[in-house]
Amino acid sequence: MQMILDGLSALGTATIDPLWRPVLAWTALALPLWALLRWTDRLHPNAEYRLSQLLLAALPVGVAAVGVIEMLPDASQSALRPARSVVALPAIETGPVSVPASSWTWMHAVGLLTVGALGIGLFRLGRLGLDVLASSRVRRRLDTAVKPSLEAEVDRLQERLGVRRSVQLCISPDATVPMTLGGRRPTVLVPERLAAAPDKLRMTLRHELVHVRRWDDCAQLLERFVTALFAAHPLVDRLRRQIGEARERACDAAVLDDGETPAGEYARLLTAFADRASSPRLSALSLSESPSSLIDRLSAMRSSMPSLLTSRAALGTALVAVGLTLTLGVVACSDSVGPSSSPEEATESSPSTAADDDEVYMVVDDPSELVGGMKAL
Repeated sequence: MQMILDGLSALGTATIDPLWRPVLAWTALALPLWALLRWTDRLHPNAEYRLSQLLLAALPVGVAAVGVIEMLPDASQSALRPARSVVALPAIETGPVSVPASSWTWMHAVGLLTVGALGIGLFRLGRLGLDVLASSRVRRRLDTAVKPSLEAEVDRLQERLGVRRSVQLCISPDATVPMTLGGRRPTVLVPERLAAAPDKLRMTLRHELVHVRRWDDCAQLLERFVTALFAAHPLVDRLRRQIGEARERACDAAVLDDGETPAGEYARLLTAFADRASSPRLSALSLSESPSSLIDRLSAMRSSMPSLLTSRAALGTALVAVGLTLTLGVVACSDSVGPSSSPEEATESSPSTAADDDEVYMVVDDPSELVGGMKAL
């Protein structure tokens, strides 16, 4: 039992500065921004999407920045420390000291929390790896042979939307809703009933190709990876779901801004797929969002309020400002708390050290001064 307590204490001491303090600082900074993004309706959907992504990315970036700073030599602090003087004291005889048995402390709780977070993170990473393998197996079994007219329509839309990546189209009987399987060559899956409706198929392809143009498949994979690493944090998973909903609203806005898609027909198309759900093996890494966000998507399409951060320049400025604020805030908050001193460090930094001739020296930061100053001398 004593070995377990010692191990938990050592683990808590090793992770409190590089991990938990940055996570706590990120939580304090991200929580009000997350609430603002969740409840405001004035932001443009694309701005909400990018700011939510930035909010999630600030967590691993902040933790990594604190870790890099802690590995740097502490040259600045050592240069500012005053010169130490040594005062000789008579030898002190010490006898055996009884060490009390270790009791449960908050550092043990930090170590136990670290063990739990590691276990949850490994489990979620394993699930993510299985989803990637399942998506690859499904992709290999898909029949991507389509009519030449459909291939020509996909090529035309790719050129119209500026999609530079190669995209495969698959009319799948297993797909009940349109979806995109990401990867080196994304695959767009559409239900069979859309093949007989050219207008609906065209709107569906526009939506999915916008996802491909914005590299949303790669972004989603990175988001799931970060969420798996910090799965023990309750805010991280909520933030990822918010990113998924904002991704769909941003894609809807991009489709409607093109000018070739009627808003009414597009809304009816979304409503037609509201009560359908894709099979779990197909939706593992797809970009299709749950139908539960349909009301929010339709409300965003009908909204006539002026949106903030619609231009690229304004959005880029906001992203840079928020990113720097979050990252520097995490580093500053973690550094302001200061490193925790372990019992070993306290022993090593004790004021007295013994020399070879059994004389005891006390190290002091300030040199001794003459009582009364130079006048007394």
